[in-house]
Amino acid sequence: MDALTLIPVALLAGAALNGIFSLASLRGRRIPEVLVALVAIAAPVVALAASLHVFGDVRQPGVGRVEVELFDWIAAGNLNIDMTLVADNLTCVMLLVITGIGSLIHIYATAYMHGDEAYPRFFACLNLFTFFMAMLVLGSSLPVLFLGWEGVGLCSYLLIGFWWKDAKNASAGMKAFVVNRIGDAGFLLGMFLLWQTAGTLEFDGLRQFAEGAGGAGAFGADSGVFGASVATLACLLLFVGATGKSAQIPLFVWLPDAMAGPTPVSALSHAATMVTAGVYLVARLAFLFSFSATALATVMVIGGATCFFAGLMAVRQNDIKKVLAYSTISQIGYMMIGVGTGWPNVGLFHVVTHAFFKAALFLGAGSVIHACHHEQDMRHMGGLVKKMPLTAIAMTLAAAAMAGVPPLAGFFSKDEVLWRAFESGTAAGRFAWVCGMLGAACTGFYMFRLIFMTFGGKYRGHGEAHEVPARMWVTQGLLALGAVGVGFLAVPHILGGHDLFGVFVNKTLPLWAAPAAHHADASTEWLLMGTSTALGLAGIFAAWLCYLRNPRIPEACARTFPRTAKLLEGKFFVDEAYEAGIVRPVEKAASGFFHRILDRGIIEGIVNGSAAAATFVARTLRHSQTGLVRAGIGLMLAAVAVLLFILLG
Repeated sequence: MDALTLIPVALLAGAALNGIFSLASLRGRRIPEVLVALVAIAAPVVALAASLHVFGDVRQPGVGRVEVELFDWIAAGNLNIDMTLVADNLTCVMLLVITGIGSLIHIYATAYMHGDEAYPRFFACLNLFTFFMAMLVLGSSLPVLFLGWEGVGLCSYLLIGFWWKDAKNASAGMKAFVVNRIGDAGFLLGMFLLWQTAGTLEFDGLRQFAEGAGGAGAFGADSGVFGASVATLACLLLFVGATGKSAQIPLFVWLPDAMAGPTPVSALSHAATMVTAGVYLVARLAFLFSFSATALATVMVIGGATCFFAGLMAVRQNDIKKVLAYSTISQIGYMMIGVGTGWPNVGLFHVVTHAFFKAALFLGAGSVIHACHHEQDMRHMGGLVKKMPLTAIAMTLAAAAMAGVPPLAGFFSKDEVLWRAFESGTAAGRFAWVCGMLGAACTGFYMFRLIFMTFGGKYRGHGEAHEVPARMWVTQGLLALGAVGVGFLAVPHILGGHDLFGVFVNKTLPLWAAPAAHHADASTEWLLMGTSTALGLAGIFAAWLCYLRNPRIPEACARTFPRTAKLLEGKFFVDEAYEAGIVRPVEKAASGFFHRILDRGIIEGIVNGSAAAATFVARTLRHSQTGLVRAGIGLMLAAVAVLLFILLG
């Protein structure tokens, strides 16, 4: 078996074996946790080894990509879709993130989930989730990508609602599933439009259609549909799907509730894999987005607004996982700004750095929750640096990386995103840049608010806190080290470095969509870099002042500005607005018009009326069947008379 095929096969085999173990445990057979853990860890580790092998093959001179056709999948009329796996430079980056960070998270989870009665089921779902994410990035066409897209949506539903006996968890899983289906409807419509226009859904075919004679015109010219081009319509529809999967405005409301799932799920799906799928989709279709300035501007504006908006939401949250949830939404906003500038490698580099520091933070949060007897409220923590020094160091490094403290990874990736947004010279770019700068200040504040409330001061919790097992702190420590060093893969030229990451990725993604930059001078770049760093450090200083130096300041501010405090604590009441404006009217319509009038009144009326009519006719006609011979002969003669009258008359 070749290395490329081994990646999904290993992950699917792990899911299947643990699925069998789960079924066996339901029948009362005790499956050793060690066996389940070995299978669960072996699957992503083997996939990681295969990914490294594929990475080596792709880097060979003159190769550039590896392709394996498995079987014919869909054959319907002119539509023929093969189940083909393709690995190029972009795919390799995503595969190494998925399998590399995924392996560490699986190792961590074997300790975190110790003793859970559904231990095999958890790892069956986690392996299956990783399999579908690998298929998403390996697919050679939109339908294969969509298969993985829907698969991770299904697995996220299963994992978010893993402890389904708690109604809140089950509801959170359902919310994630429904919100993502809204986005997926847009994805499907965009895919159908591309098929109608280009006659293919293969990425290579779409690119060749765009490059070929008349291709650019067909994508770029007015289609007559709302006066917009095919490219604009298709990109905006596909971006609707991306906003759902990557939790951007307006479809971000599912992700904070998704924290109901086990913490390793949050680390895997909401840091390194599922939520970055929308960013990957935009980057993969950069050649299509290049035909629509409107679509690129929309991506930047939505990314910028989400970045700042979600950052504000995070500053007053007290649940440690909710803070990280809103920070994830905000950081994905930076990624969207990056790919929206037309430099997809910039957004993708933030995907890589974010995967390290956010996974480290989620695993650290899981360790804190584990050590504090499942407490998630930061107001009941504090002083944990003495009890959990290793976890404290790892989380502080990861938080500093996300806040953009130089020379940690987040500094390089975030600065490049903001620089490209400013350099674009467009109104959308400047808007995204302003939002990103304000988001940098928010990031420094809410992340170190979390650090100071959790590890600083005195312990405010109940029971004795303790350091977690080695499997847990070692994995988060390795991720924190990645958050420290991975940024050096793309050191800006102004700092005397070389963008190794960009050079590698752009071999697959030539800068199709990059607009003509206005080439601001070096002094401007230095000024912008210094400003974004200063804002992040100012946020950290404000957090230190409010939560270590003088903890009374937040309460005083809340009393002085009660409406603002309530607005931030209520997360701008977006969920409540959706509940009042969408959920309740739909429920009312469903229980009123659709249930009482349409279903019970009309549909059931027709069905029950037909049955009643048939019953009436049967009861009427049965009186004609008396059982007497003379009555039967009489009816027969009457029937003959009627027939003769019809035929002869």
